[in-house]
Amino acid sequence: MKFNSNDRIFISIFLGLAIIYTFPLLTHQSFFVDDLGRSLYGGLGWSGNGRPLSDFIFYIINFGTPIIDASPLPLMLGIVILALALSCIREKLFGDDYITASLC
Repeated sequence: MKFNSNDRIFISIFLGLAIIYTFPLLTHQSFFVDDLGRSLYGGLGWSGNGRPLSDFIFYIINFGTPIIDASPLPLMLGIVILALALSCIREKLFGDDYITASLC
């Protein structure tokens, strides 16, 4: 899909709102219970929780094991991927109404 200037505005508005919404998570510096063990030992361990794709993605991002603490990186990558996906389906759902699409 080729992005025009209106699509870039939509992506910018969505990214701005998403960063404001996730700002507390981006600046949070303490670990959750399951993240603490992963951070200390450098293991993956998501497959035991039913998330084997997370193991694979972190194995690729970290070029193997042991993994490093990349805590805000997956969240930021997810926000960007979500913004690009929403801009691709925006036209079918909302037409040319970029403001309503970015607020929904």
